[in-house]
Amino acid sequence: MMYCDDAARGGGCRMDGKAKYDVLEDCVRNAFGRVMWSHKIQEKQADILAHYSLAMTLTNITLSAATSVGLFSIMFVDRFWLKLASTLASFVSTAIIWLPKELDLPDRIKTHRKAAVDYLSVKDRLQNLLMKIRSRTVPFERLEEEFSRLNESIIYINAQAPHTTDRAVRRASRALNAENDDNITNKEIDNGLPPSLRKGNPDEFTGHEEQPQHRQEHHRGDFRPI
Repeated sequence: MMYCDDAARGGGCRMDGKAKYDVLEDCVRNAFGRVMWSHKIQEKQADILAHYSLAMTLTNITLSAATSVGLFSIMFVDRFWLKLASTLASFVSTAIIWLPKELDLPDRIKTHRKAAVDYLSVKDRLQNLLMKIRSRTVPFERLEEEFSRLNESIIYINAQAPHTTDRAVRRASRALNAENDDNITNKEIDNGLPPSLRKGNPDEFTGHEEQPQHRQEHHRGDFRPI
């Protein structure tokens, strides 16, 4: 709720305590959503480049083997097409060895993964801040200062983060909305906890096979960007 002092006293409008917390929560949620997307995009970009690197390595191994077989066969069979095929395979194999180095794939993968880890760290801290805001047990000024520091971290990471592709954005969207990559069910959490810390019935979890359950299952909901 907004309160306004009398104009005669030179006062202005101010928000009550609950309104301030609500506004701060909205700002933190917005930042959380942007960081969540940035983390997932960087993660998917690293996966794409790692896939390219692996494909090139496997192709190079295959071509190198084919070249070796071709050169060995030339010793017994003097055929022009065999010499040509061996030469082409050797040329392509050399190009594939050179290409990842020229594209700097290993370093780019490391850079994207580092950015993803940095975003994940800030994301977890924003989630913790949201918990504090909801509890209403921490003074507003301290929460505001913490959010300001986190914003500075986000600005720094954004400046250092490498560029990504549209393909990485599409994969991130699919992971967050369709596959619910960042959405963990209570059942999955319980499976990783000792019986005394589980929310469900401890007898329902054996650590190996899932036993028949007589409770309502927790279903994953759609996870949409904030």
